[in-house]
Amino acid sequence: MQVFQRCKALRVTLVVTTAMACAWARAHGEFPPKFGGWMSRGGEISFELVSECTRLVVYMEDHGTPIPSAAAGGHVRTSIGQPVHVARLVPAGANRFIVDGMSASPGERLVLVVAFPDGTGGGAFVDIPFGPHPVCATARKP
Repeated sequence: MQVFQRCKALRVTLVVTTAMACAWARAHGEFPPKFGGWMSRGGEISFELVSECTRLVVYMEDHGTPIPSAAAGGHVRTSIGQPVHVARLVPAGANRFIVDGMSASPGERLVLVVAFPDGTGGGAFVDIPFGPHPVCATARKP
């Protein structure tokens, strides 16, 4: 009987500990996309990549708070497929960057790298799922 009680207490402790760990991880930050793109995290920075058919738009946030892009710089590059394309992130007001002439293809992995004037920065991988992006699909309809 004592063995059963100990096992039961151990299971309860394990369930409670797992639930607390999941809650802590969730509270640290998984934010849904705000602009219809794909989300990725690079340390404390959340990146949302939106493909607008002929250009990419990248939004940055820190736990839901927009990070100004005016003084920041960086690049985006493809990491799957040949040839590898690299393009500069151009600040475009508020917390966004524009990359003209580059789009995201299904199954592609993009690497984002952002640097701030104080020497800090962040980076992230964004895996593009298969299937058309809603913005492009809408833009291409006659």
